[in-house]
Amino acid sequence: MNLRISFVIALMLWLSACDNILMVLDSTQLEKTHTKLISMLKSAHNVEIAYSFGKSKIELKTYDRFKYDHVIVMCLSAKCIICII
Repeated sequence: MNLRISFVIALMLWLSACDNILMVLDSTQLEKTHTKLISMLKSAHNVEIAYSFGKSKIELKTYDRFKYDHVIVMCLSAKCIICII
């Protein structure tokens, strides 16, 4: 339990210096189970949520400039990360 709390604190400190965050989720269930984390990020930053199973492509650049400072990928298993990459 302490490891989870320290990980969330470290994540929040790391993300505190950025403005635009993209969250790529593998399942709509992840958005429901992590509402507290998502709401905390949205309160301080510009957060966009995209799904890995969506038909539209996720654009990371516009005119050779990155749109996001950080990309957070959340999956139900490690196999999903390989599918996204």
